[in-house]
Amino acid sequence: MAAQASKNRVLRIGIVQDQQIVQEQLIRDQKNVTVGESTKNTFVLPPSSLPKRFPLFVTKGVKYFLQFTDEMKGRISIDGKIISLEDLKTGGQAVRRGATWIVPVPETSRGKIVIDGVSVLFQF
Repeated sequence: MAAQASKNRVLRIGIVQDQQIVQEQLIRDQKNVTVGESTKNTFVLPPSSLPKRFPLFVTKGVKYFLQFTDEMKGRISIDGKIISLEDLKTGGQAVRRGATWIVPVPETSRGKIVIDGVSVLFQF
């Protein structure tokens, strides 16, 4: 039953530029969410410090993980606490994988990630 509940959750993501929502999607299938310049991405962003294709949300099993770089700013809510990306790194919740950091994102999470002036809002 728990696997069924996790499978039915929907990840809602909005892209905000110049204080306007320019893209929004509901991710119903458990899949990776990519951002960057490439038209093959889930969300196409203007040129930035990211590679052309960057996996922002990665799935492993039935769990989502947020993947971010040192250049990204933002905050996410985990277990009712609002934590900055910087505090996730220094507090040990995020794990370094090469040039990126990765942190599990529970179903109750929501947040805002800023990539070179473009905001990515998410919630389940």
